[in-house]
Amino acid sequence: MSSSARQGRDVERPVAQLLQKSSDAVVVVRLEDGLVVDVNEALFAMTGHRREDLVGRRSHDLLIWATVAGHLETVAGLRQLGSVSEIPAGFRTRAGELRMGDLSVLVVGLEGGRHAVCTLRAGRDLTAAERRGVVQLELRRILRDGGSWPRMAAAAVQAVGECLRWELGAVWRVDPEAEVLRCERLWCSPLGCPQELASASAGASFAAGAGPLGRVWVTGEPAWVPDLLARPELLRERGAEGLAVHGWFAVPVPAGDEVVGVLELVSRAVRQRDEETLGILRRFAGDLGAVAGGGVPADPGPEELAGLELRRDPLQLRELARSVSRLNRLLEGIVGAEPPEVEATPPAPAGLTLKAVSDRTGIPAATVRTWERRYRFLHPTRSSSGYRLYGEDDIARILRVKRLLEQGVRIGEAMAVVREEEPPPGGADRSGGS
Repeated sequence: MSSSARQGRDVERPVAQLLQKSSDAVVVVRLEDGLVVDVNEALFAMTGHRREDLVGRRSHDLLIWATVAGHLETVAGLRQLGSVSEIPAGFRTRAGELRMGDLSVLVVGLEGGRHAVCTLRAGRDLTAAERRGVVQLELRRILRDGGSWPRMAAAAVQAVGECLRWELGAVWRVDPEAEVLRCERLWCSPLGCPQELASASAGASFAAGAGPLGRVWVTGEPAWVPDLLARPELLRERGAEGLAVHGWFAVPVPAGDEVVGVLELVSRAVRQRDEETLGILRRFAGDLGAVAGGGVPADPGPEELAGLELRRDPLQLRELARSVSRLNRLLEGIVGAEPPEVEATPPAPAGLTLKAVSDRTGIPAATVRTWERRYRFLHPTRSSSGYRLYGEDDIARILRVKRLLEQGVRIGEAMAVVREEEPPPGGADRSGGS
């Protein structure tokens, strides 16, 4: 066996053991194309994603950067050392919520290619500033990925909706022949969406100057309404009178001297005007306009992690282990160890424990038990040892109630709203897609 082959196997063995033994969530990403190639069971407790959900998908479907500085720090660390330690990074749960954790990364050689072995720890909610930072980096990624401007616009309203907790996004495109503004794409939050407005928007159109969207098209200026219920004429113009929607804003997509489309976000909560959010989306809309006009957007910013040319040999695990705290302490303990005895692979967990649910949602375990006992809102199964086990549907319902409580809705009413929104047993999912 050649020296390089032996060295490769010396690396693959500890990484495989890390996936099996680590209590931290572990994700292995191929740097060549950014695809996830393996994850461990601990990731399920933190995010709800199983191995089959992620393997073969792009890493940014799970991992996202909280700030431009954090992304640059990660790129610089990987280039110089092949490792970084506990950089703040966001991740998406299977229920559609954003959480923040500490990310450590070690670059190793596996199967003839370079891979990033990533560990995630300590999930928590994001601050408002972190959410805006995620939005900016997600919009830069969308520009780098390219495509038609409507496709990028659809990805953008979804990113803004997910990160900043809006619940309905729409892309409206100008039809120059018919001289109307038509709904091109819709996005509905899986954590709750104003379905009536989504249904009314699908296939709708507005003449120039008609309704709030038509006025954004004509004026070429963004518009923001904190509470649509305080402006009933706007709901009437939209054909949505009486609907329980509040926050609304729209940004035009300019291409030269013309407006080619409008990006719209809607919330069920009152949302005060946010100049920073408007500025972020307005700059992105300008880049979309450049694409629509046949040009190229401005420099989208930091490059992706895939394809990094590292300055040091990533196979030197023991030397790199000194620079990454949590991940490399685990690696140091198993590098060079004898292969473990082969055991039967334990079955995947049937659900999340109460502690995992509390960690994922930010709702105390005692409160979750109260919701189950007093309101009959949750119906967990039981493990063979008698522990409560919750599913991803439970997580989504808890997060939806949490969102409503943050909007000032009382607990009983919030649970009633969530029950009413759910499709009947065996019915189709009513959430829209982009």
